[in-house]
Amino acid sequence: MNHAVVAVWVLAAAEAVFWPGGELLLLVPLILLTPGMWPRYAASAALGSVSGGVVACLLGRYGIFPWIRRMPLPPWTLRLLGAGARHALPATVVGSLLPVPYKVIAWGYGAGGGPVGPFLLGSVLGRSLRYGLVALVVVRGGPGLIRAAALRPHWLLIGAGALALALLLGLWRLRASR
Repeated sequence: MNHAVVAVWVLAAAEAVFWPGGELLLLVPLILLTPGMWPRYAASAALGSVSGGVVACLLGRYGIFPWIRRMPLPPWTLRLLGAGARHALPATVVGSLLPVPYKVIAWGYGAGGGPVGPFLLGSVLGRSLRYGLVALVVVRGGPGLIRAAALRPHWLLIGAGALALALLLGLWRLRASR
């Protein structure tokens, strides 16, 4: 087995539990160096991320949630966690694609107490789509794409705007369902 595939899996799993990113910093250069291996690298990142997500979900359920319940939080916090558990599959797929740290989604889902099956399916779909699309963009764009993206800092603003819009729509939907 290729050590790079294992390294991508380990970094993706660690990122999904506690590490603040890093798997893309290894995934992108590996794909640029060996474009024919992109399916293996993307699959390894997706499986590692899902594995770490399951650990983070269990930490949320058995480690973080009891601690959260003892904190003096506003009542909407627990309603938000419960809403994520009720709409597990679409929430997990969309959350896996957004630039929100996946570990936050996994912790929150675990703390909300939802069933693991829909979370697992949503994670497999969302993370496979995310890493597959990243790999395809890197393979098709090549090194020129990386140089072009580095010159365009407004992409960060577009990503932040998309995240803000998703959060506003989610809060509006939550409020409308009450």
